[in-house]
Amino acid sequence: MKKYLKVGAFLVALLLIGFLVYIVDFFTGYPVSYFRVQHTAEQYMEENYSGMDYVLSKPSYSLKLGGFDMEASIPNTIDNHFSISFYRGGTLKYDTYEQDVLNKANTAIRLSNDYNAKIRDVFANSDFPFAADISGDFQSARTGVQEQQHEPGVYPEKWNIQELVLDGEYDISELSGQYGTVFLSVTSRDVSVKAAAESFLRLKAIMEQNHLPFKSVTLWISSEKTDDSENPVEQLQILNFGWDDIYEEGLEERVNEAVAATESYYNK
Repeated sequence: MKKYLKVGAFLVALLLIGFLVYIVDFFTGYPVSYFRVQHTAEQYMEENYSGMDYVLSKPSYSLKLGGFDMEASIPNTIDNHFSISFYRGGTLKYDTYEQDVLNKANTAIRLSNDYNAKIRDVFANSDFPFAADISGDFQSARTGVQEQQHEPGVYPEKWNIQELVLDGEYDISELSGQYGTVFLSVTSRDVSVKAAAESFLRLKAIMEQNHLPFKSVTLWISSEKTDDSENPVEQLQILNFGWDDIYEEGLEERVNEAVAATESYYNK
């Protein structure tokens, strides 16, 4: 009888240990799933990217997503990296090699980020007349989202990023005039067409002086005065105002038309 009790106790202990390991593994991905996925990922890279010098990062677990993410990269390159992801059981979730490397998304994103960094740096050291924040990118030129959503105004040219060269060096000033979109958020006592026109003129002068043109700018002007919820009591927005439309003669009239077009777009 004692022998059976000991065997039973041993089996119960094993079950408890197994259950604890399962719980820990479920919440942390370690140790069972981690090593399973690591082994599967190494096999996957060998089967699909053998001889391409990719180095695989350690698996990073996400309980929310139910799996592991890894980054594959070639040392001493800028754009030659992509992500792979596996479920806890070792089944592949996705592989971004085609999008990121073959289709040059990494290169396009790098150049877009460079543009954003340059205009933010230039703007921070400028004498812009209002409190403001700025950002910019080439994203719309890649996706055509403005045209797809039938927004009013000027769109950046369509950017065929597959023509880019991995790790290639490009003149951001040449790219930005075709593909650059700027987003300018201004806070002012005066929320008016006049303030918008002044913002456009000063913005263009700053970017022109620093050889960072853009194709179009989206502008928000918010009042300094706020309500009880700290929201501006007055706002004005203009979508996709073109670089070539920013000049003094008749500017306020063009701005007024752009305000009306933006309001019509949002109210349709």
